[in-house]
Amino acid sequence: MKQPARRENVHPILLMEEQRCRAVERKDFEALNFILCNPLTYVHSTGAVHDREAYLEFLRSKVHFDAVERSALEITHGGSLAIAKGLMRIEGRRANDGHRFASVTFVVQGWTNHGTGWRLSLMQSTRVDDACWESDQTTARSLGTT
Repeated sequence: MKQPARRENVHPILLMEEQRCRAVERKDFEALNFILCNPLTYVHSTGAVHDREAYLEFLRSKVHFDAVERSALEITHGGSLAIAKGLMRIEGRRANDGHRFASVTFVVQGWTNHGTGWRLSLMQSTRVDDACWESDQTTARSLGTT
């Protein structure tokens, strides 16, 4: 897999995050192996902390995500580090019993680029009120950004 083609005026992190979300939904481990840095620290909204291999195993055997959506993603970047922050909404089910879940979180990500393209190095999510998602969507519609 290679870095996504750059769209005019779109930061490559936005494209990589879009690919990450689709890869999680599809369980596309080839794409995730490309996107996720090694080492990776992934902190779930539940407080569980995974390194890269534990996170991939979690995706393989513990959950299936039907939808992973991002909103209000802001990126600041300097040199080989970019910080992305914004809302994420997930819907899915546990693999062992099919129990459905959904949540809205505020996510902070650290993306690094050491000459081989942007890779996700750090992800931390914190649960927020579900109303934050709808509020953000209303704001985006009023600004004409959706």
